[in-house]
Amino acid sequence: MQADTAPIYINIVFTLFCAILVILMQLGFALLEAGLLPSKHTVSIIFKNFADFGVSFIAFFFFGYWILKGFNWDLHPFNIITSEPADIIKNTEYLVEFFYQGAFAATAATICSGAIAGRMKLSDYLIMSGFISGIIYPLSGYILWEVLDKKLEVFQDYAGSVVVHATGGAAALAATLLIGSRHPRERRLPAHNVPLATAGVFLLLIGWYGFNMGSTQLSVGTPEGLHEIALVAINTTLAATVSMMVTIFLSWLKKIPRLTIAINGLLGGLVGITAAPDVANILYPLVVGGFCGLLVFSYSKYIIENEFSWEVMDDPVGAVIVHLVCGVVGGSAVGIIRFFEMGPNSAKNQIGISLLAPIFVFLGFTIFLFFLHKLVAFNRRPRLPRNGYEGLFGMLGILNRLRSEDSEIYRGLDLENHQETAYDIPGDLETPRLFQQRIDVLFIQYIQKEKKNEFLAGKMTLSIRYARSNFTYNKAAKARNLPDEANRKIKANHIPFDVALESWLVEASSLVERYFKLYGDVINIREENLVENFKNAIRAVEQYPFQPKKDRENFFNQKMNEVIKQLWHIRTIASTHNELTQESVEKLTYMSNEISKLKRVIRVLKDKNII
Repeated sequence: MQADTAPIYINIVFTLFCAILVILMQLGFALLEAGLLPSKHTVSIIFKNFADFGVSFIAFFFFGYWILKGFNWDLHPFNIITSEPADIIKNTEYLVEFFYQGAFAATAATICSGAIAGRMKLSDYLIMSGFISGIIYPLSGYILWEVLDKKLEVFQDYAGSVVVHATGGAAALAATLLIGSRHPRERRLPAHNVPLATAGVFLLLIGWYGFNMGSTQLSVGTPEGLHEIALVAINTTLAATVSMMVTIFLSWLKKIPRLTIAINGLLGGLVGITAAPDVANILYPLVVGGFCGLLVFSYSKYIIENEFSWEVMDDPVGAVIVHLVCGVVGGSAVGIIRFFEMGPNSAKNQIGISLLAPIFVFLGFTIFLFFLHKLVAFNRRPRLPRNGYEGLFGMLGILNRLRSEDSEIYRGLDLENHQETAYDIPGDLETPRLFQQRIDVLFIQYIQKEKKNEFLAGKMTLSIRYARSNFTYNKAAKARNLPDEANRKIKANHIPFDVALESWLVEASSLVERYFKLYGDVINIREENLVENFKNAIRAVEQYPFQPKKDRENFFNQKMNEVIKQLWHIRTIASTHNELTQESVEKLTYMSNEISKLKRVIRVLKDKNII
């Protein structure tokens, strides 16, 4: 190996290593989000983070890197890979740079995931991720890095406080405000696994070293390059730890020492220092980290204590404050350095660009979200925003067709979207008695209110004629609002029921599936395929629009009676299972009491030396 080419090889290997560390951040984001949300969304969150890495990298391959390099077709990854390189080392450097920047693009897209976690449609989210990594981030990188930094030298952002994090944070802010918040009862649910979230943050910290150290422009095969990456590593750690400790100290003072605030403090310091981790001034990371920690704590405390802000900003993981606000702070802080080195005009440019860039991203992403909302509107039920605000606040939640239905969120996006759960064991309350009671609730919802006591006393036979007004054929047919001559494809794609009946059927299906998934092997019943037969009965009801018009009502009533009949049979199984369980508990209790009596007798006999 020639001495002059050795540093090039070292640079390539080092960049590849740093890119892999950045990719590790995807797992960190997934664990952080999953831990801070209720357990019923865990699979959905991890799936989205897993899938958006694929979508983001592919979008960056086809569009992103080409845009990032100034729309230079010769540097499109397809041409770099397939062409015969005149200089194989240079070609390799381009390939490695594409790989490294692809990891950055995926990170920018994933930032938005946390802000809308637990409520966005899966397909819409993946489209959104592709747009961020394929268009938004590359345009931001090209304008800020290639033009304003390298060519005009009016802006500096070492590893992307503004280019990556403020960009992703601005997109997250637009999505959070316009898609809308979850129901208040969902926002009150606590984080289901804070240790899991903490593990995710430590993975993010490890990945951040690849983020910052890999962005050096010096050769790591030289003393100057090694000195810079060592300095970057130390400044990164200082800013993160100072920010975290500031949040902890303030939490103690205000008597709200929450771990979730502390881990966001750590992330805020990391985002803030990313704009200039190479500064050889010990005060810089301390000041930036401390200020970011102060902002994170103030924001978190304000959201906790102010219900209005809590409703407006439904950001379960704090992505907006950590990435957008701290990203802008990091970019603006570089203006202080430029003020002393290059004068006030340079500082104004730095601060102005750091503030304006996220605003343009916010506006551009808002336009995209409106377009996406219109694109999906043709086959989704219109919904009104939940709030009653006016003016700018009246815009909150107006793109709620991109949000999952409240009934889907309430059941959990794991079962709704993926038919699996992260923790496939009975919960503390998932007893046979609970399932029997929940099935009873379904029946009580279905029958007329005045028949409730008669039903609970076992004095009535359920049928369609006892249905409430929300579950009748006329209500279902009216909800479709389609002419009889509408073609089969339109009818198949249109929602067949009104909200009440649709929610009831989906709830019944998911409840039955969950019961047999947990207890099917335990109860060891002879009937096979009960779950599949029940689902088929529900699907049969949905076929009523395709029957001759004169036969539709009879068909609907007949199939709904079949659904009720099967659900009643399953209710009987759950009731018998509950009785057997209670009987077993009573027997065990009796045996335990008898054993305790026997032990006391033996103890007395031993005390009297009889045995």
